[in-house]
Amino acid sequence: MQGVRLFDVRERLEKIYLDDRRFGSGRKFSERLAATVGAEGILLDIGCGEATLRAQLDPRARYVGVDRYLGEKSGEYSGWDMRPSVVADAHCLPFKDDTFTVVAMMHVLEHISEPHVVFQEVWRLLIPGGHLFVDVPFLYQLHHQPNDYFRYTPYSLRHLAESSGFEVQEILPSGGYFRFIAYALRRAPSSVSTRGVYGLIIRAFIGWPLAAIGAVLGSAQYLLDICDNNQEMVCGYHVIMRKPVK
Repeated sequence: MQGVRLFDVRERLEKIYLDDRRFGSGRKFSERLAATVGAEGILLDIGCGEATLRAQLDPRARYVGVDRYLGEKSGEYSGWDMRPSVVADAHCLPFKDDTFTVVAMMHVLEHISEPHVVFQEVWRLLIPGGHLFVDVPFLYQLHHQPNDYFRYTPYSLRHLAESSGFEVQEILPSGGYFRFIAYALRRAPSSVSTRGVYGLIIRAFIGWPLAAIGAVLGSAQYLLDICDNNQEMVCGYHVIMRKPVK
């Protein structure tokens, strides 16, 4: 019975977090994407990496993954098993007009040097009424360097979408102030790059205690971020756009 009550509390906190405070959830975002593709749709996954979205789709749906690399890469994708269906540049994609039901760019847009060009390509490839799902970080570390170009606000995302002809259906922040602080604190030990005794002391007496505090804060994400009504310091954004039907 106690386990049931704890589950009910967790469900209530999640509902407040997602519905009342209007935060986004990566899991629910992916579920909504898969539901939009459905059983008969075709998904274009730009910057697909290891093609993890494929497993979330209905088995009858068609999946096309695009990335710049194939197989394991060193450097910015060290240790990754890149699994694109097609190796291509997102700025010039080798597909016919009005081909895809849904296009996904999950943690990809920040790595695109000319976003307006890519949005024009996505517009060309989507069927009328088709959807573009975009997941971007905001307060986040540099990653996949040197190809990390931008951080987007809700206003820049809306401008990019509408200036490319898309209708913005939803922009939700992902993780509020406390999730960001938890994330930053957990990175404290790895942020101490000084070697030798001094670096060891800083990591032992400051870095690891801060990481422990971050772990505690992270475990209470819903409970804490439901108090963040301003949503000015967030980890990222989930965006759903639609190509209008003529």
